[in-house]
Amino acid sequence: MSTTMTKPISTPGSAACTAASDLAFTGPAACTASALRIAATSRIAAAMSLATECGTKRNAPRSGTSIKLSYRYPICEPVYARINPHLAARRRRGPPGIMRIGSATTRAATTLALVVLTGFSSPETARAGVISHGPIFAFGASEIKDLQYFIPTFGLRVELAPARGLGRWMHGIGTDLTFVLEAVGAAVTGDDSTFEAQLLPLARFEPRTWQDHAWLPFLELGIGVVYTGLDDIGLGDNVLFSNNVGAGVSLKLPQPFPFKRSSVGYRFRHASHAGLLGDKNVGSNTHYLTITFE
Repeated sequence: MSTTMTKPISTPGSAACTAASDLAFTGPAACTASALRIAATSRIAAAMSLATECGTKRNAPRSGTSIKLSYRYPICEPVYARINPHLAARRRRGPPGIMRIGSATTRAATTLALVVLTGFSSPETARAGVISHGPIFAFGASEIKDLQYFIPTFGLRVELAPARGLGRWMHGIGTDLTFVLEAVGAAVTGDDSTFEAQLLPLARFEPRTWQDHAWLPFLELGIGVVYTGLDDIGLGDNVLFSNNVGAGVSLKLPQPFPFKRSSVGYRFRHASHAGLLGDKNVGSNTHYLTITFE
């Protein structure tokens, strides 16, 4: 039922009644805006009390327009509950089931927002993404069927932070884990002359308690893909799996250098197609001296 009003009722709570009617008819966005405006005036309890008083009259004036106001709608209840829980409890007149659902939804949304905001502000997430990048230089030596090959290699590598949960778990066992992606090209010289190209993801492990030391040991493991131009030596195919394990020491660089650290290490690579591609193969083993800048 509604009553047509030709002019607003002049009462101390008329402004609050108008704001309350706005909440009733303009949806959740207006609920939030109006509720926050009330909070900003530092008069939450007084303003809400006036709005409640208007609601008990079942009609609210709004510039001569017929408006029926009832606080039984659940739209604004979560907003009021968030700003003034005690007042919301007094105004909870609607069906209990609806109010419980609205309250549970609000709690779930608030919890989700807190988790997201906390995640983005955590130290692990601050490190997420690219940690460092720089060049890699390597010199390899390989022997396949009494044939000698030397493989000078150059490329770029990018070091990435792991997922927050995985990184935190590794920290718990005293290890700092990062992921590395290398893209390199190499000249193959010796008993034959050709080239190779390799894409290699690696997992890099460092002792967490040594992170501030001038030198830092590391271990790297990874499996990638390599294309080699070597033919007719029993590799079975030009596209091979590249299985790598390496270890070394990362050193701090003095200020004039454009990079913060340099790593020197040894790496062993076994390349073969594991019987999945082409003919039976003998594989190839290569020993590398690696130098990287980060």
